[in-house]
Amino acid sequence: MSVAPTIILGPPGTGKTTKLLSYIDDLLGSGTNPENIGYVSFTRKAVQEARDRAVAKFKLPVEKFRYFRTLHSLALENTILDTSKLMDDEKFAEFSEIMGLRVEIKDVEDDETGMRMYNNKYLNILQNARHRGVPLRTEYNAGGYDFPFTALYKFAEGYTKFKQARKYFDFTDMIEEYIREGNDIALDALFIDEAQDLNYLQLQMKEKLQGNALKTYVAGDDDQAIYSWSGVEPKHFIEMTGNVVNLQQSYRCAQSIHRIAMRIRNRIKFKRDKTWSPRQDEGKIVRHADLYFAKQTAHGKWIMMGRTKNICGRLKQFCREKGFYYATRYGNSVSEKRLDALQTWFDLQQGETVTLAALNKMYFYISPKDRIKRGKKEQLKKYLKESSAAKKELVSIEKVQKDWGLLVDTSVSWFDLFTNYPYEDKLYLESMTRRGEDIFSKPRIRIETIHGMKGGEEDNVLLLLDMGKYAYDAYKRDDDDEHRVWYVAVTRARNELHLVDPNSDYGYRI
Repeated sequence: MSVAPTIILGPPGTGKTTKLLSYIDDLLGSGTNPENIGYVSFTRKAVQEARDRAVAKFKLPVEKFRYFRTLHSLALENTILDTSKLMDDEKFAEFSEIMGLRVEIKDVEDDETGMRMYNNKYLNILQNARHRGVPLRTEYNAGGYDFPFTALYKFAEGYTKFKQARKYFDFTDMIEEYIREGNDIALDALFIDEAQDLNYLQLQMKEKLQGNALKTYVAGDDDQAIYSWSGVEPKHFIEMTGNVVNLQQSYRCAQSIHRIAMRIRNRIKFKRDKTWSPRQDEGKIVRHADLYFAKQTAHGKWIMMGRTKNICGRLKQFCREKGFYYATRYGNSVSEKRLDALQTWFDLQQGETVTLAALNKMYFYISPKDRIKRGKKEQLKKYLKESSAAKKELVSIEKVQKDWGLLVDTSVSWFDLFTNYPYEDKLYLESMTRRGEDIFSKPRIRIETIHGMKGGEEDNVLLLLDMGKYAYDAYKRDDDDEHRVWYVAVTRARNELHLVDPNSDYGYRI
């Protein structure tokens, strides 16, 4: 019989992970073997952060924390499932051909969460039914869909038979298999982080793990449960019983940000009772009638958020027009290869030596005509291919001109030199260098959806209040879910929160 867990309620910035590590510290101090401590979470990011902090704090090798894992990786390791049989793009392509329709992964928030959106509505409904632990018909009826149930049932039957015939499995199968046949893991203590993000099926796995643990600590915040689209229902965490510890002091949010967060939280009807206090400093809330009025974004570090990817596109356009350097989950606004080429030319202009490998990368963006002697570009590639040591060979501008055929001198600007570089991208890069953006460092601006930014924080946050029609329609059906999304959004800010009024009828009002 499992022991009732200790439930740690961690509002934004209250040090939830730090609290969990303090419990681990006590366990290690009392002689508990770290290999008998389990720390599982919904996302790989959360697990890595906790494991890295534990390794640094306790001065132990990472191998000792073998049960610091995502639920899916833990399930996979403790079943007999063959990783080569996991459903991927290639297998979905095979299934698509059989079914006569396109099925592929549309978006992945984290590779190990199993939290996937597909381009196929049938598969999304099927997976959510499994995540919620409800019959397919129940999930269908709750959605008010404009297609017959028979079409959904036929798809679900085909998908199941496809996997069974080939012994394939998906991320949901991982959890189901562990619950049925997974190895029991005896633990002195089990820690469940971000528990508000666990769906019904994952909670069944939590129960199995808890049944073999002497102590269990469950941490989360139902107000930050924003993955309902993946079958997550906050009620499971809200109704969880145990010894409750409410972390009440936020080390992130200033007072003005706390007030606006509370305004949103008060709109949530179904929630756990909890309180939390802000930092002593006031902070600042700034409202803008239009994105282009937010002149403060020209300096400092920022998180810029939109409700959807399409809305984030407006932020990207804004940054490009202003000459701001930014990053997304997919990379920086200027590729590393292009920046490397630019740095190489700057170094040569300043009389520095560069490696032949760097020169070769720079030559990629230069058309031979009137700039590089005929055949020298290809000769350099061949030379580097034949000799690995050649890559580290240092050359000056004089040697580049003499041996590798560069026909221009250092008075030529990079803009004129890099002819194999998209013109619009050159204009953007020139705009950034002209306004003084530090393009050779980490971008000072991060652009992300609200969901993608969960867990993040920054001194300055800019938030577009547009929702988009799809999210707005969902908001009208169940406003609690949407209030939680915007609560997460505003609490990413430490000092300044900039709110941009919606430019459509589908806006969130704060």
